[in-house]
Amino acid sequence: MPKWNAPLLNIALVIGIGVLSTVILSSTASVLQPFAISVFFVYLVFPLVRILSRHRCPKLVAYIIATTTFFIALYVLGYMMALNLQTFVEQIPMYAVKINAAFAYLEQISERWGVLDSGETLTFRDLVMALPEGALANWIGDSTTSFMNFAGNLVLIAFFMLFILLEVERLPERIQLAYGLTRARVVTDLIQDINKSVEQYIILKVVVSLVTAVLSIIVMASFGLNLFFLWGVLVFVLNFIPYFGSIVATVLPTLMALLQFDSGWSALGLGALLTLLQNGIGNVLEPAWQGRNLNLSPLLILVALTFWGWLWGVVGMLLAVPIMVSIRIVFEHFPTLRPYAILMSNASGLDNAEHKRIEELQQKDQRRRFTRE
Repeated sequence: MPKWNAPLLNIALVIGIGVLSTVILSSTASVLQPFAISVFFVYLVFPLVRILSRHRCPKLVAYIIATTTFFIALYVLGYMMALNLQTFVEQIPMYAVKINAAFAYLEQISERWGVLDSGETLTFRDLVMALPEGALANWIGDSTTSFMNFAGNLVLIAFFMLFILLEVERLPERIQLAYGLTRARVVTDLIQDINKSVEQYIILKVVVSLVTAVLSIIVMASFGLNLFFLWGVLVFVLNFIPYFGSIVATVLPTLMALLQFDSGWSALGLGALLTLLQNGIGNVLEPAWQGRNLNLSPLLILVALTFWGWLWGVVGMLLAVPIMVSIRIVFEHFPTLRPYAILMSNASGLDNAEHKRIEELQQKDQRRRFTRE
């Protein structure tokens, strides 16, 4: 019989599983995306469920109140954004005039440098027409379809959330019945670690994004920027996307300011303050609040954002970090996979807390082996 190269076989197996998983995730996105969003939302409403439970509210009632409150808040937020978008649509002719004026200025510079022949004109319409055929229509259509799909899935997401909350309470008992007491502890410890890390990440991210959004709204309102509430909501949402989100959340209001303000210095000043705000909170406050809870390599986060963004679009980018945190924790709980968890981490010479965590996991492994023997 031929001898198989075990390491190469393992690599081929991992690649095969990865390709198959990607195909499955892509082909079932219409079902898995609402479910993944509902899990994300469950982490947001669970603190409210705990508060209601402490006040002796029945579990089912607490779940219904928390879910209903969350979706009412989501509806109010969406309604206010719709009003802002309506205002933006009404102001488009004014912005079009300013854009054409900006293009006229660019014409003068282009003629001076010989880019355009004398007498040639450049307008916003020319820029749109220069795009590939149907590109703008396709982009608008895709964006509208994505939004309508999300709105249409809200009822499905609400039902998913309610049933997930109901199943959470009975899950430990089922795990114990399915695996026995010893193995059930391993599974429940794993689930608890994942829940703790992901919940801390999401809740802290909500707080950080809310602080950033409120301060950004104050800055934009003080400059007199139109639609500052809409931009503030975008800042809040985009802050959940590492790296790219903060850049987009700064560039879009700055471009709006360039269109609105007569003075370019005001727009640059607004952009500088928003950049300072994003960097100050994102690079100083957020790492201090998160501590080592996230503990993912920046390169891994970037790769995960690219992959999940390609696979599931904006939804994938929002969920990329929680998914990678969950995978790292799963790897930590299995001795053969633990080296990969360390490679995924942001550790360079593990600190005392990380050493202690790994030692605790190793001691659990030894106790489990001793119990089996």
